Amino acid sequence: MFNETYYQELSSEMIQLWGGENYVLKRNAITCVTKVTSALSFFGSVYILFDILKIRNSSHHLKLSNLFNQLLFCLSCSDAISSLAMFFSTWAMPADGIDAKFFAGSSGSATSCTTQG
Repeated sequence: MFNETYYQELSSEMIQLWGGENYVLKRNAITCVTKVTSALSFFGSVYILFDILKIRNSSHHLKLSNLFNQLLFCLSCSDAISSLAMFFSTWAMPADGIDAKFFAGSSGSATSCTTQG
């Protein structure tokens, strides 16, 4: 069962741990860094995927015939998916939820939060 007084005590403790009154700046900075790094990771993975799928000019063989490239392709696919999930992580959180004050950019609903996982 949800205990409102426990949440308020925990909330004030978190604010003190995050630096008192400037916790909003730190919260926004953490969210911004997460979005930038996940976007860079996504674009890097997509570049690797396109490079592996590109046909070589001289031999006209797909690069996926090599075991190393097959493994790299699978790793890049999983990294691209996880980077997208990380990028959209705070947007799917309910805006009126319990943790909304600790995560910047939460604008989703309970359904979007459940859908993302």
